[in-house]
Amino acid sequence: MQTLPSSHTARNGHAAPAVILQGPALVPEAMCSMNGFVKIGMAETRNHQVTGRGNTPEEAATNYFGCLDALEAGYAARAAQKSTPPPLAQRTARLAQLLVKGLACAATRQDQAILDRISKAAYLVLTDAVEPTEQPQAMAVRSQTHPDTWYTVEAGHCSCPDAGRHPERACKHRLAVELWCRLNAQEEGA
Repeated sequence: MQTLPSSHTARNGHAAPAVILQGPALVPEAMCSMNGFVKIGMAETRNHQVTGRGNTPEEAATNYFGCLDALEAGYAARAAQKSTPPPLAQRTARLAQLLVKGLACAATRQDQAILDRISKAAYLVLTDAVEPTEQPQAMAVRSQTHPDTWYTVEAGHCSCPDAGRHPERACKHRLAVELWCRLNAQEEGA
């Protein structure tokens, strides 16, 4: 193996060019480098290391910012992929399948009252009236009759007046949360 002579000339704080072994060939190390730690995105808690190398300070800076741009673009693409809902037609079709199952089950039990509540629950899901809350176990459901009113569904209990009058049956808000949760579980599993 041939040894390349080393230079003691310093450039941008680095002795250069040193020789590093990369595979079977010897490759000279870049004369300049920039290194930094950054956080990408508001929810990101860990630092990412970004490095730019080049033969001149300008080339190292260009490579550093190119790496930073690529990291940000990758993070943005990943975040968009996670938050992009499936096409409406697919979501509606899955909701229709869940609705048919629920209606068939209610018809088998000959429970006319739940048939009505299940269809109203599907309407609440279709109109985006079901939303997660800051508490992981609780969901908020908008009232159909009073759009400024939201009911909380938590641990199988709803804060609506109907649930208080008839605690033995599931209200449309609770059924809407069940449909919403099943629909989202299907989408996450797909």
